[in-house]
This record gives sequence, C-alpha cells and structure tokens, in this order.
Amino acid sequence: GSAPANTSSSKPPPPPPPADKDPEQDAFIEYTEEPKPTQNIQGIVKYPETARKANLEGNVSFSALIGKDGRVEKVVIDKSDYEVFKQPVIDAVMSVRFTPAKQNQTPVKVWYSQTISFKINGK
Repeated sequence: GSAPANTSSSKPPPPPPPADKDPEQDAFIEYTEEPKPTQNIQGIVKYPETARKANLEGNVSFSALIGKDGRVEKVVIDKSDYEVFKQPVIDAVMSVRFTPAKQNQTPVKVWYSQTISFKINGK
C-alpha cells in the first residue's frame, strides 16, 4: 500500500532571485558586527490602554529588517500573545534607528529579532 513515487521532477529550476531582493527571514547572513538599536525598544513600546484595562500581559516576538543605513525597512511579528500588542511593537520598532550590521566594515542588510514583554507592573 505504498504511494507511488513522485515522478514530476521535470520542472525547470526556479530563476535566481534578483541581487537587490530583501534577504529571507531565515537566511544566514554573515556579519562581524550585529545591528544594535540606538534606543531601548522595550522602553518605548506603548502599553495599549485597552490591554491595561483588561489586565492583559504577554510577549511579542518580532523580526525587523535593518537596512544598510540603520533604518528599519519592515517589521514582522513572529508571535504575539494578544493581537492588541502587535501594533505598538511595530510602531516602536519602526521609529528606532539602528547601527547597521557590518561585514568587515561594510554595512549589510540583516534581520534583527527581539522579544518584547508586556507587564503591567514594571518595565
């Protein structure tokens, strides 16, 4: 009762991606210096008032694509305990400048990941 082998392997190979395409989130990019936020992201994320009133606490994991100039080009929420926490994290991360990652003195575009904790008492 074994399934027949998949013989449809005559597909053409996919075209190579253009050189200026953004790196994939799980792409391995070699760098000698990692990107660092110039501000404490955790400290500038606004606690949503609705979440505070409902006593919601939780964590949000995000990945941000840091450009060669240290600007955040896009933010992807990887995991969020509550929907309400997503936007404040995106807003905060987008407003932060980073020192760009470097590969032997040359700035490179890389993904930066962090987890933000939402706790009602204490930062």
